[in-house]
Amino acid sequence: MEFLIVYAIFCLTTALMGNIFLLRPVLGEVNKRQPLNPVITYTYITHAVFFLVSMLMAPMMFLSVIMPSFGDRFRFTLAESLES
Repeated sequence: MEFLIVYAIFCLTTALMGNIFLLRPVLGEVNKRQPLNPVITYTYITHAVFFLVSMLMAPMMFLSVIMPSFGDRFRFTLAESLES
């Protein structure tokens, strides 16, 4: 039971840090280039969906949150895919 609580805390913190360190800079960059993009228009839904997906996939998101080189690559790829 204690393992599940620790894992839940791990998932929550990974999702929260992913939202702060990975998604926010990308949304700021996309907002400058395409202010009418639906991802920017519906920012609250974007944050909620990214948070939930990050929570479900926390073990895979962990390295992107912790290691700067993985995070940079994730941000670049996310920005590129949102702008197209």
